[in-house]
Amino acid sequence: MITQDERDAIRRHIEREIATLQRSINTLTELAESDVQADANDWFSSKESNASGEINEMALSKSKQRLMVLNEVLLRIDKPEFGICVKCNKPIAVGRLMANPTATRCISC
Repeated sequence: MITQDERDAIRRHIEREIATLQRSINTLTELAESDVQADANDWFSSKESNASGEINEMALSKSKQRLMVLNEVLLRIDKPEFGICVKCNKPIAVGRLMANPTATRCISC
């Protein structure tokens, strides 16, 4: 069973990752907005801009998705079933939850 101190450590880890993701989302959003304003008259620049724009959009989408998932974890972190494997009902190692707070299965399952 996870102790309250361990839950708090996992929560702080998640909150740090959320803060990092929010900064990344802000930066990627600014980049996406500046790509829209780029001069499309220069064929080479527009081709490079399209490629980097697609990469930025993909990174933005993944960051937003990760942010949503981590916020969902924060909503259930204090519930008794947090840290319990959904398959075998055994505790998930705290180290695994620190490395991957979204884990719902133990390393064996």
